[in-house]
Amino acid sequence: MELYKRADGRSPFWQFDTVDAATGQRVRRSTGTTSKAEAMVVAVKFSEAAANPIRETTLAEAMAAYLRNLKARGKSSGSYYASRFDKTLGKGGEDRWGKRFSLAPDLYLSKLDGRLLTALSDARTDEGNSPNTLGGELRALRAAVNLAGQNGFQIARGTKWGVPKVPSKRRYLSPEEAGLLLAELHPDAPIPPSSPGRRTVAGGLLRQQREAAFDLCVGYLVTGCRLHELDSMVASQVDIPRRSVKVWGSKGSAARELPLVEFSGGTLVIDTFTRLVERAKLTKSRLLFPGKGGQARPGGSRALRRAMDSAGLNEPTLVRQFGRATTHSLRHTYASWLRQNGVKLDDLQPLLGHRDIKTTMIYAHIRGRDSMAAAVTAFDKVEINLEFIPPPTSAS
Repeated sequence: MELYKRADGRSPFWQFDTVDAATGQRVRRSTGTTSKAEAMVVAVKFSEAAANPIRETTLAEAMAAYLRNLKARGKSSGSYYASRFDKTLGKGGEDRWGKRFSLAPDLYLSKLDGRLLTALSDARTDEGNSPNTLGGELRALRAAVNLAGQNGFQIARGTKWGVPKVPSKRRYLSPEEAGLLLAELHPDAPIPPSSPGRRTVAGGLLRQQREAAFDLCVGYLVTGCRLHELDSMVASQVDIPRRSVKVWGSKGSAARELPLVEFSGGTLVIDTFTRLVERAKLTKSRLLFPGKGGQARPGGSRALRRAMDSAGLNEPTLVRQFGRATTHSLRHTYASWLRQNGVKLDDLQPLLGHRDIKTTMIYAHIRGRDSMAAAVTAFDKVEINLEFIPPPTSAS
């Protein structure tokens, strides 16, 4: 690269003469400055930009690349991200939701700025999406864009994503609510048929689906496992004679052993796991809770979530006060029941597979029945002079 001034004096600015590394062609340009030091900076920036030409990629290409990356790393969340990418691109769901706002598949990521993200967020809100649903879509989109940027593609810099952060309420079920849920899921419980008429007992494939959802609910309630821990559980992890189940470590925690405890006055749990183990041994996958096609479930059970709604666990007043009941709520239920019945945080930590006791501290506010007894005892000792309070007047 060479800096020079024109010999004919037609320009006071420094010029530079270099070779474009991308095309191999000779380039002569003005730096637009009379300062030689500033001219050198301009010339160097041009050379660097020429050596590293801008690489553009489209929204659809970036999403496809992200899904390939997940598959290559052995991640099981591909279907989760694929469904959100399809929604952003306007694919599928027309029969269920009607025409929705979408972004063009051939949109260059360098053009995906805050204006378009704001339009997407506003449209989803108008379509009735909750902040959590909108946040999931935006986080998936951001992940694909960030990966493209890491791979050297041009993306819009300084974009404010505005992903909503909604404070979550850790909903857990009371024993009464859990009973309602299990009753709703029980395969022998009458259900309304697809056409108007009397309730009927499910049969065939529908009965199998209800049995699977019922078993899954029992499994979550008595083990407190994370969704992927239970969904991938195999027959060899269950020890029926010792009434225990071994859970492989996840999120940095070691493997842990959990007791298969019974609900009061029954044998539901051990009967359920015995049946599941025997059935799993006959299948190729050996999974206790197989999903569609005998494969591991991609995150819980839709039938279980629907049953929560049908059992009245997600009535608007309950959701506003306690939060929405989800599949993960059953893990909170397990932990909360143990706390209510006297299990200390130090003992709860290994049962939940928490690597750090700070995570288990979210259950510190839950007190056991001994706390209620202590409150009754304490108030028995409180002496208040009630003589000044007039007696209630009788109705005439």
